[in-house]
Amino acid sequence: MDKTEKDSSPPNDVRLVEPQDDAWKGDNSAYQQTCLQKYTSARWVLAYQACLAYLFYMALPHAMGFAIVCMTTQGISHHANMSERFNISNTTFSSDNMPEFQWDSATQGLVLSSNFFLAALSPPIGGALCHRFGGKMVVLVTYLICAVCSLITPLAARTHLVFLIIAKVLQGFCGNMIFPATNDLWSRWTPEAEKVQLVSVGFSGGTLSQVVLFMMSGFMCTLSFDNGWPVIFYTLGGACLAWCGMWCLTVFDSPDVHPRISSEERQYINNTRVGVVKRRDEKIPWRAIVTSPVCYTIMLVMFAHQYIMVTFVAFGPTYMNSALKYSIPETGVMSSIPYIGRFAGSYVWGFLSDKLRFYLSVTSVRKLVQIVGFGVAGTLTCGLGYVTEDTRLAAVCLMTVIMFCHSSTLSSNAQLPLDIAPQFASIITGLMFGVGNLGATVSPLITAYIISDRTMDQWRTLFFLNMGIFLAASVAFLVFASGDIQPWADNSVQRDQELTEKQRLKTGSGNDIELNKEDV
Repeated sequence: MDKTEKDSSPPNDVRLVEPQDDAWKGDNSAYQQTCLQKYTSARWVLAYQACLAYLFYMALPHAMGFAIVCMTTQGISHHANMSERFNISNTTFSSDNMPEFQWDSATQGLVLSSNFFLAALSPPIGGALCHRFGGKMVVLVTYLICAVCSLITPLAARTHLVFLIIAKVLQGFCGNMIFPATNDLWSRWTPEAEKVQLVSVGFSGGTLSQVVLFMMSGFMCTLSFDNGWPVIFYTLGGACLAWCGMWCLTVFDSPDVHPRISSEERQYINNTRVGVVKRRDEKIPWRAIVTSPVCYTIMLVMFAHQYIMVTFVAFGPTYMNSALKYSIPETGVMSSIPYIGRFAGSYVWGFLSDKLRFYLSVTSVRKLVQIVGFGVAGTLTCGLGYVTEDTRLAAVCLMTVIMFCHSSTLSSNAQLPLDIAPQFASIITGLMFGVGNLGATVSPLITAYIISDRTMDQWRTLFFLNMGIFLAASVAFLVFASGDIQPWADNSVQRDQELTEKQRLKTGSGNDIELNKEDV
């Protein structure tokens, strides 16, 4: 197939590509680029947009984690003096100045977990939709819905608890399709030498969102307009609507259909991505996927990752405010600091993974990064239960290191769908985050039950449970994980046959080629 035929092919037909085995090591001299050209290229623009997509994915639903502190404890009149407003945790409320919502611990857990009630279903459904329509359209439609749900959250909450839960369920169902959608895009856009870097940049947006969200929320909760906390949802919903326009204009399903990509970059991506990406109507090997130990390991580790992540995001501000006695504005700042560590970790683990690939196999790199990250995080988590109000700064430091190590999943376990079956990455990713979101669903319910009275003993029990989850996931990953392309996803034999057929047509030596094929 010549270059003209390749560039004019229909969008939904993604052809076989011939990976160059040494390209990821820097031996591909056909495509030279400066640092500026690299980081302004079409594939890196996709990474920046994916970063913003994950920022909104985390910020839109998890805004409730901070807002609920203000909704259920903010009894200070907006006409009170600043010292009163900034020391909410130690304030006694009068009968005519009660919290806007008097929800008990169980109700708060229900609200925080409602975002994940259908989230376990949406990644597999999203993976199938991406296989049919492409990742770009799936993200665009679902995020428009998420933005609207955020805008109507204050109205829904003030109308009835049921309406709030419906809005959160719909938002969670749509938002969780981002995982298979982005992996569907990465399977076509990532050269092997930059795969972990690009994917890690995209995932890092989820961490960046916590820094922005908590700092912003601590300030917005003290505003006099509409009692403060609804401004969080209005701001995020409006920003997401604006971003949807940027996504529509700058993101495309593959290099072959991008109208502004250079021909050199298109050729570089097509020649250096690893794995054979075939047409969207390719038959999915469901039996092989659901019986694969590697796939079950991926799902188990993501369950642990999501469970712990939601625990810290949803109840971190509550821990800061009720256990460590930080005021609301202080809680916003202190809750954001651990996610600066997590944001840095997403880049450090990605950079480390790419460097280690020069010396170790894919499987060894993935296992080393995942086990070290989860092992250190699990060991440190138990220390949070022994921090007192007098040493509360130590808790912030511990959480920062824990979140740094927790982000190792983004450069290890989350990469495995692209490693073991590139052409089915969206499907496996959908299953991975489907099971992972089960952890996100039960985490607020279990956590709210354990810390019902917010005592330090209850917090200690919670942190020991999280430590056990960290360590159990590490052991499972060590035993069962693999970064090798699985036999049911390896169509290199078919690729070799097609390349041999092309060579036969060019040389006309059909008999010799057929003999060689028989020998193989």
